[in-house]
Amino acid sequence: MNLSHVPKDTKVKIVAIQAQAVLKKRLASLGVSVGKEVKVLETTIQKNTIKLGIGLGSVALRLDEAKSIDVEVCV
Repeated sequence: MNLSHVPKDTKVKIVAIQAQAVLKKRLASLGVSVGKEVKVLETTIQKNTIKLGIGLGSVALRLDEAKSIDVEVCV
């Protein structure tokens, strides 16, 4: 499943990032990397932006960026 399909208030673990090196580097600088647990905090009404909680901070990603991140739900 990719990050764009995760419902609000769901905690997930990032298992893979299917993106070009430039985007992977930018995501890593924001704390979004393989093995990290993140929580989907909000999505916009049009579902074109997703807000993630990472540790004590948060990051907003575009839908196309979220589609490139494969995740699994944490139990």
